[in-house]
Amino acid sequence: MVSDKKKLDSRAVTLSIVFGILITLYFNPEMADPFNAPKMYSLMLFSGWLLGFLLINIKRMVNEIPFLLYLNISYLVTLLILTWNSDLKVYAFFGEAQRQLGFFTYFGFSIFMIVTAIFFNYVYMPRMIAATAVLGATYIVYGIMQFTGNDFVNWVNQYNPIIGTLGNPNFAAAFMAILGVLSFSFAFYTDQKSLIRVILAIIFLGLFVVINLSEARQGLLSILLGTAVFLTFKLYFWNRVLGRLGIIFNLLLGIIAIAGMLQFGPLKSLLYKESVTLRGYYWDAGLKMLKEHPMTGIGIERYGAYFKLLRDPTYPLNYGYELNSTNAHNVFIQQFATGGLFLGTIFLLINFYILYRAIKGIQLLSGNKRITLVGFLSAWIAYVAQSIVSIDNIGLTLWGWIFGGIIVALSKPLENSESDPISNKINSRQKVTFLGTWQIILSSVILTFSILLVTKLSSAENKVMQIRNMVSSPQGVELPVFNSLAEALVKDNFAQPFYKLELSDYLIRTGQKDKGIGLLKDLSEQDPANPNYFFALSFVYESDREFAKAIEVRNKLLQVDPYNVKNFLQLARLYKELGDKQLALDMKERILNFAPDSEEAKLAKIEIQF
Repeated sequence: MVSDKKKLDSRAVTLSIVFGILITLYFNPEMADPFNAPKMYSLMLFSGWLLGFLLINIKRMVNEIPFLLYLNISYLVTLLILTWNSDLKVYAFFGEAQRQLGFFTYFGFSIFMIVTAIFFNYVYMPRMIAATAVLGATYIVYGIMQFTGNDFVNWVNQYNPIIGTLGNPNFAAAFMAILGVLSFSFAFYTDQKSLIRVILAIIFLGLFVVINLSEARQGLLSILLGTAVFLTFKLYFWNRVLGRLGIIFNLLLGIIAIAGMLQFGPLKSLLYKESVTLRGYYWDAGLKMLKEHPMTGIGIERYGAYFKLLRDPTYPLNYGYELNSTNAHNVFIQQFATGGLFLGTIFLLINFYILYRAIKGIQLLSGNKRITLVGFLSAWIAYVAQSIVSIDNIGLTLWGWIFGGIIVALSKPLENSESDPISNKINSRQKVTFLGTWQIILSSVILTFSILLVTKLSSAENKVMQIRNMVSSPQGVELPVFNSLAEALVKDNFAQPFYKLELSDYLIRTGQKDKGIGLLKDLSEQDPANPNYFFALSFVYESDREFAKAIEVRNKLLQVDPYNVKNFLQLARLYKELGDKQLALDMKERILNFAPDSEEAKLAKIEIQF
C-alpha cells in the first residue's frame, strides 16, 4: 500500500509538472502584456502553493539537497537585498514591462527547482513523458496553425508568425528544441512501449519541422546540440573509444558553428545573422555595467535605462540612434550586469552544480536510469546554450530550472532518493496525515497573499487596456471615464512606468497637456537615468515652441544618451531659434566630428549656418 508520505511526494511532482504546462501555455490577449504578465501572475500563484510542500519538508531538504538549497537561498536573499535597495522597486520586484523578470519571477523559478529536486523520482517519468508529449503536440499543431495564417488570435506581429505561446519565434523555437531533445531521448528507453516510441518520434520530427518553419536558428542549433550530446553519451556507453572520438568531433563542429555565427569559417553563410553582431553590442554594454558597478550591478531590471549611456559609440551609427535594448541577450551577463559579482557568481554556481551532479549521476547509474539522466542533461544543455544568446522568458526558462531540479533529484544516492524514512516510524501515518494537513493550510495562506498581489498587479494591466480601447474607439473618448482610469493608473504604485509614459501621450492627445507634462516630469524625476521621458517631454515643449524648456530637457537627455546625433541636431536647431550662434555651431561641430557621413550631418551643414 502506498504510504501517505509518497502520496504527498506524488502530488507535489504532479502539481509542479501541471503548473509548468499551464504557465507555458497560458496567455491572455485582453492584457496589456498578453504573454509575460499572465505567465508571471500564474507563476506567483502556483509557486506560492508549491511553497507549502517545501515548508513541511525543511529537514528533508537540508538532509537530501543541502548544497542546492543553500545556493538557492543565497541567490534569493542576495536578489531580495538588491531589489529592496533598487532605485525603481516596481521593476526590481516585478520586472520591466514585456519582460517581467523581477524578484518574484526568479523566486518562483527557485521554488520549482527545489520542489523537483526534493520530490522527483524515476517512478514519475511517465508523467514527464506525458507532459513532453502534450506540450510537443500542442506546439506542433499551434505552430502550423500560425504558419498557415489560422491562428485564433489576430496578433500584431512583426516577426515570423510562429510565436507559439511565448510571443516570439526565437523563444518558441528554443522551447520546441528542448521538447524535441526530450522526445528524442525518451524514445531510447529499453522498456518503452513501441506505441510510445512511435509517438515520441513523430513529435520529435514534427517539432524539427516547425522549428525550421520558424526560421529561428537558435532553435535549430539547440535541438541539434541537444541530440548530439545525447547520442555522444550513448556512443560512449557502447564504446568508449568511439565515444571519445564523438566528443572530439562534436567539439570541433561546435567551434566551427560558433565561428560561423561570428562570420568566420565555412558555415558563416548558414549561421551568421545580423542579430549576432547586435548581441555583441548588448554583451559589451552589460560587461561595462558590471565594470562600473562590480558589487551591486546597475540594478535589477535596469539594463534598459543604462544601455544608451554605456553602449559602444559605433552602435547608434550602425543601427540608429533611438534603438534601445532592455536586456543583455545573455542570461549570465544579465545577472552580473544587473546584480553584480555576488549575484552573478551564485547564479553560475547553481548551474555548475547542476552539471556536476549530472556527471556524478551518470558515473554511478546504469541502464534506463542513466539514459533518463542523460536525456534531461541533454535538454538542459540545449536550454543553457540558447540562454547564452537570448533572454530569459518565463514560459521557457521555467523548464530550465525544473530540469535542473530533476537532474539533482535523479543523481541523488539511491538510499536518499528512494528511501521512505517516515514510513518506518510507528506513528508515520498519523504524522504524514498531519503534515498533509499543514501543507494545505500553509499553501492556502501563501496563495491568499499571492492572489491579493496578483489582483493588484493585473488591475493596472486592465486599466491600461481599457484606456487603449477607449482612445482607439471610433466613438471617441468619454473624458469622465478616461480621467477616472487615468488618475487611478497614475496613483497605482504597482503600475509599470512604461504604461504611465504611454498614458502621458493619451492625456496630451485628449487635450490635457498640463496633466501629460506633469506626469512626464514626475516620471523623469523618479527615473532620471531613463532617456525615454526626456525625449517625450522635449517633443511636447518643442510642439508648444517653448524652446528654452526644450533645450533644458534635451541637455538632460544628452547626459544619459550621449551618442544620439538626432538630439545633437535638434539642440543645434533650438539654439539657432534662440539666437545662440556659438552653442548652435558647437553642436554642429559635434555632429560632424562624431557622424560626418550621417544624414544628420548633411542637414546640419544646410540648416546651421549664420
